[in-house]
Amino acid sequence: MALPTKAAEAEEVLGRLAGVEAVRVEWQGDAVTRVHVLSRGFRDTGNLEHDVTTVFEKHFGVELDPAALSVVALYGEGTDASSRPRLVAVSWTRTRGFVEVRCRLRAGAITTEGRGRDAAAGRAGAKAALAAAESLVAGLVRLELVDLVEADTPIGTVALAVARLGGDLIITGSSVIEGDFVECAAKAALDAVNRRLLWVALAAGQEAESA
Repeated sequence: MALPTKAAEAEEVLGRLAGVEAVRVEWQGDAVTRVHVLSRGFRDTGNLEHDVTTVFEKHFGVELDPAALSVVALYGEGTDASSRPRLVAVSWTRTRGFVEVRCRLRAGAITTEGRGRDAAAGRAGAKAALAAAESLVAGLVRLELVDLVEADTPIGTVALAVARLGGDLIITGSSVIEGDFVECAAKAALDAVNRRLLWVALAAGQEAESA
């Protein structure tokens, strides 16, 4: 049986910390380049970050660079708008009856891209936004589009995105339809994610692309 890698061993130890839902460690040589932690939201962020740092110091003799640590709280409510990823670019093409959308998000210094494909342009846009958000948490939680509908409200017609987070939680988000519908659909999906994930800290300088 092959011996576990240092990254796998670190993931096992960190996974036993209170409040940790999932974790992914990227380790190159003697350096830890990224640590992605998905917490359940009830742990104090400062305490959790301290525990993660302590694990690397005591178990592996490694001083973890705080800029390499990402912490996202699952099921967070009332998130600080300044920490939320925002939509910065949407582009799409139609090929053989399907629409392919590329959606780019930015959170601080971090840029991530997702792609979505569907026969309906709006659904493809929502899928692309979900894929981009999923890559921000290194795929530690799954985000799946359930439906995208238009609804008339007193403030105008809105796009309503319904998605599944983590396989069992249904989340919803909306965006007033103004201008490009594909972009509005992506904003609705991102709104759903931002209502339930608390973007606490993200590894500085990370850039990811979701296939």
